[in-house]
Amino acid sequence: DPQQRAYTIRIFREAINNALKYSESSRIDISCAYTNGRVHFRIADNGKGFAPGEIQGNGIGLRNFVRRIEDLHGELRVVSSPGNGVEIAFSFPVHQSTT
Repeated sequence: DPQQRAYTIRIFREAINNALKYSESSRIDISCAYTNGRVHFRIADNGKGFAPGEIQGNGIGLRNFVRRIEDLHGELRVVSSPGNGVEIAFSFPVHQSTT
């Protein structure tokens, strides 16, 4: 539906922007799958990573991820540690638009 599409684009844009801007990575991997009525996305880089709880700046991007995934009744996983890149994985049930 339109909200799912908009939120997915915003999450992707933020994750890729963060990887390009902060990660110092040489690679970004993106995957998408659809199984059992859910769409699954993964964005991962091989950059410098960060320690959870020590997010630089104001952390608005990550809070927006969480809020959008909650609005979609989905699940979010952010995995990172210094020197080991960042992996953002999220999934949510797909709702068909009636319009």
